[in-house]
Amino acid sequence: MRAALLSGSMTEPIACRACGAEDLADLGPCRPFAAAALEPMPAGIAPEVAASFRANYLTSLYALSERAALRAGEYLLVLGAAGGVGIAAVQLGKLLGARVIAAASTEAKRNLQPASAPTRRLTIRRPIGATGSRN
Repeated sequence: MRAALLSGSMTEPIACRACGAEDLADLGPCRPFAAAALEPMPAGIAPEVAASFRANYLTSLYALSERAALRAGEYLLVLGAAGGVGIAAVQLGKLLGARVIAAASTEAKRNLQPASAPTRRLTIRRPIGATGSRN
């Protein structure tokens, strides 16, 4: 997303690559934001990665550190490890010192994780108790 950052006077636009969060009622390819709501986007990061970073990583960090109280040396099983929050959970779990097991429904999805991230990888063929066909 391109953003027009507003300077302190709130009248002069400053063009730059930025990411952030604000009221989602007015989405569009280019819209004005207050400078305090945005952060510069690092060079080389794709816009879709920047857009999802806060949601995925902050969700995972809160879940692991606050809700689960994950401690170094504990095991962490991440189901859906190929999704945005799952990838973040695997990487943050490792950073927190956990022994991470990344699980996904196919080998291709499982291998989306960086080689150094999980301690172990699992491919889940069929959910426990599931009946019927799978895609």
